[in-house]
Amino acid sequence: MPDGNALLGTIGAIHAAGLDAELWPQTLASVARLLGSSAATLESYDPLSGRLLELHAFGIPPTEQLGYFEHYAVINPRATYALRQPTIDLVWDYQVLDETAMDRDPYYSEFLPRTDFRYFLSGTLFRTVGRNSIVSIQRTRSQGHVEAA
Repeated sequence: MPDGNALLGTIGAIHAAGLDAELWPQTLASVARLLGSSAATLESYDPLSGRLLELHAFGIPPTEQLGYFEHYAVINPRATYALRQPTIDLVWDYQVLDETAMDRDPYYSEFLPRTDFRYFLSGTLFRTVGRNSIVSIQRTRSQGHVEAA
């Protein structure tokens, strides 16, 4: 469980980044550290077209280097699961697939190994007809799946 100072510092950083978008990378680094992960993102996209509207990130390679939007975005089982839910607050891997299914899934077995990520936790900030905004953390296989804490 994170200590109170780290939590308060991260909350302060989030508020500051809300006023100055240049602060998002270091703010997301704080979020990642607080939650024991390697990377964090804040992204908004158009749910009808799937077009990315905004992305702030820490710890992930540039999306154009990974071929994400060219191939893997449309087969991402995490996104497919989340979009099927009428309302959703949090999503994590074991809601979507178990370990055996992850090993067989192209998103998990081909795409994620390029980044060294295996697990995630995401939260929907808001969802409208024209915009979905989520925050997520990414964890490596050695960091393990998220736990209740």
